[in-house]
Amino acid sequence: MSLRQSSLKIRTMIVGLLVLAWPAQASAEDKGTLSLIVENDLFGGTDQNYTNGLKASYVFPKSATPKPWRWVARNIMQAEEGDTIYAGVSLGHSIFTPRDITTEGPLPDQHPYAGWFYVGTSLLIDRGDVLDSLQIETGIVGPHAFGKPVQRGWHELINVREPRGWDNQLRDEPGLNVSVERKWRASTQRMMGLQADLTPNVGATVGNVLTQAKAGLTLRVGNNLDVDYGPPRIRPSIAGPGFFAPSDHLSWYLFAGFEGRAVARNIFLDGNSYRDSLSVDKKNFVGDAQFGAAIQIMDVQMTYTFVLRTEEFDTQIDPHRFGAISLSFKL
Repeated sequence: MSLRQSSLKIRTMIVGLLVLAWPAQASAEDKGTLSLIVENDLFGGTDQNYTNGLKASYVFPKSATPKPWRWVARNIMQAEEGDTIYAGVSLGHSIFTPRDITTEGPLPDQHPYAGWFYVGTSLLIDRGDVLDSLQIETGIVGPHAFGKPVQRGWHELINVREPRGWDNQLRDEPGLNVSVERKWRASTQRMMGLQADLTPNVGATVGNVLTQAKAGLTLRVGNNLDVDYGPPRIRPSIAGPGFFAPSDHLSWYLFAGFEGRAVARNIFLDGNSYRDSLSVDKKNFVGDAQFGAAIQIMDVQMTYTFVLRTEEFDTQIDPHRFGAISLSFKL
């Protein structure tokens, strides 16, 4: 399949997903949230390991949450009267490469080449100062995730070196992840005319792509902090739920956080589950430190996050650095 054909197919899927997600009716007080997220290590001055992530997500208006999601929320996640239930859908793509992308042959001591193309659905229960989430992602790892044509096309567009080792990427394998998470939003405190809060989180993911447990904490300082639970991101990063409350006033905050993860399986490091592929000896404990800023103007929210991730495998030379930009709209 050519790059043009792959790109057309991806765009068609995005349009179809958004059409399915579009609410029939939404008042000014009850709108859905469309988020577009780009993560890339270009922001950290590198081109290796987790090198690029793209994600489009849509969280339905609370009045448009489909009945099956409401049933799961009430009967499985124990949502109560007064809790707000949201459902969402997403489409994402991630690319991983070794440190040396100019070598055609295998590089057994470096991060394997891999692409991950997936669709997801999420269920969110806002209990006031507690947010519970359930997310299911399914897709494919391997050549049919289109990592090779996407990265080569992007590198050609920005006129940088061509990645030459994609023939060594992980093989095709269907992927499935199920993630649960709880976030607490501590009571907002005021200091020097600003607001501050802490948002601890715990969670776990089970699947053939990723299996892990995690815990983290985020500090935010700014104003109107109750508009969200943090900016949207691409897992396994510290991820907000993907929705925010619209405001007629300018809202902003600065944030800094850390999350630690105990990793039992990571297909992008461990290699394919049932086929021979390149792999490296992963580290079972990984940490992310992140800081950034968010600004909301009426129905639009923009965020930037810089991430420092500890070494994920034994032969990795340095911690990894990358940045994330998100743009969210109330629709």
